[in-house]
Amino acid sequence: MANIEKRRQKLDVRDDLFKRTMEGNWTEVVKIYNQHYRLAHNAEINKSRDTALHLAVSLGPENKVEELDKIISEKDENKEALKIENKDRNNPLHLAASMGTLRMCICIAEAVPELGKARNNEGESPLFLAALHGKTDIFLCLHRICFRNSEPEQPDNSYYRKISGETILHCAIKREYLDLAYQILCLHPELVTCVDEEGIWPLRLLADKPSAFESGCHLGWWNSIIYHCKCY
Repeated sequence: MANIEKRRQKLDVRDDLFKRTMEGNWTEVVKIYNQHYRLAHNAEINKSRDTALHLAVSLGPENKVEELDKIISEKDENKEALKIENKDRNNPLHLAASMGTLRMCICIAEAVPELGKARNNEGESPLFLAALHGKTDIFLCLHRICFRNSEPEQPDNSYYRKISGETILHCAIKREYLDLAYQILCLHPELVTCVDEEGIWPLRLLADKPSAFESGCHLGWWNSIIYHCKCY
């Protein structure tokens, strides 16, 4: 009987979370997390297996995400709710990096820095998604937070390439985020010689972008990538 009652309570909390998220009632979602954390933090509330935190990051205001993050940090030393993945293996930081705000990314990444390197079903990390969507401020901030304690002689570059072979540098150049591409090149000059799934170098992609040379504003970038090609 105890197990049946426990399951009923969990289903009630899940249904309530779903209802409140669909209403956009994030204040009530925060209240549910605070009062029923054990039942609420890992409740999958839709077919994508999202938690209420996933949906708050995707649809809610940043201050409510920060409140949820604070509750999670206070009630769980290991902050497991921040690590939960949905059906696509996206954790909350994946969603914050692609469709959230800088403040959302900071509060989640500061709590669990290793999330910046976690990879979803496509092999994309939160840092990769920030580059994919041209979010320079988020990319640079996550890079600083998530690699704060990395050893310079043993850099961890597992985040920069997805399963298909495309790198963050390819992404930035393809979408003409040239300022971001320059920042990536400065952080990881070794990427200049990495080919994608079609065997294409970043330099080839850049050469196919006439708009990059319509003015002199990107000539410094061009000179830099040529320099790194010579070095590697």
